[in-house]
Amino acid sequence: VRSGGEKDPDMAFELLERAISEGITPNGVTYCALIDVCSRCQRVDMALNGLRLMRKQKTKSSSVRKKGRSTRKHEAPTLFNEVGAWTAAINACGKYERIDTAVRLFRTMIQHGVKPNVYTVACLCDCLLKTSPMRMSETLEVLQYMKQEGIAPSEVMYTSLMSVALKLAEEENKSVVRQNGLQVSIVDTLEEKESPRTAG
Repeated sequence: VRSGGEKDPDMAFELLERAISEGITPNGVTYCALIDVCSRCQRVDMALNGLRLMRKQKTKSSSVRKKGRSTRKHEAPTLFNEVGAWTAAINACGKYERIDTAVRLFRTMIQHGVKPNVYTVACLCDCLLKTSPMRMSETLEVLQYMKQEGIAPSEVMYTSLMSVALKLAEEENKSVVRQNGLQVSIVDTLEEKESPRTAG
């Protein structure tokens, strides 16, 4: 905490730099912790900076392995638990109402070959459903991704979706979400969650 009272996670970044200088290579867990600290200090800007540092590290390490050969960013290998760092950044943005940025991060991580998991989609859906008005189209986009990747909602996410299922269904009827000719249904997503219960 600065003398003026403003929360500042600078020490976390200093520790990261020290670790790197001592030959320690940060992974997704490291950056996840860094981003989480920034979020708890209410510094979304620094949380996003932490994510940028991770992406910069990936690009640099990929270039070294390629020995100077050109490579696109999304071809860089995935770090251990990299998805955790992206999820932490999305959660930070959602917590402090940077919804557009959270959605953009979700799309960007997919473009760069990092697959969102159940925690990622839960964080994003949670902030989308809590906005006023709710971000229906983006929520349906996340549900579409879950449908395609076979990600079942967690118990908490399932409950949240049930509370707004009618509104989501109405939105879906107005503008059917299609990709590769397949219709994505909020009802299908929720039924898939319920199937194991009824089968047992």
